[in-house]
Amino acid sequence: EGKPLYIAGPNYVHSATSFMIERERGEILELRSETEPGSYYIAREGFEMDNADSLLSFGTRGTDLKLVLYRKNDRNLPVP
Repeated sequence: EGKPLYIAGPNYVHSATSFMIERERGEILELRSETEPGSYYIAREGFEMDNADSLLSFGTRGTDLKLVLYRKNDRNLPVP
């Protein structure tokens, strides 16, 4: 809470899942294809996000879809 959180795009996050997160945070989650260092992103499992740390993997109600919370690194490191 209080940190920038977006849905990484292009991506799919069920509307009921994003609604529950939005309700808890009190703000609408934007879909972003451009990422910003220090910001947090939700993406489906298997989504590739360069220069980001995977912090948490979680399931959703009503689907078998797994989501991952990423934090974009503060600096752009070369991709191996």
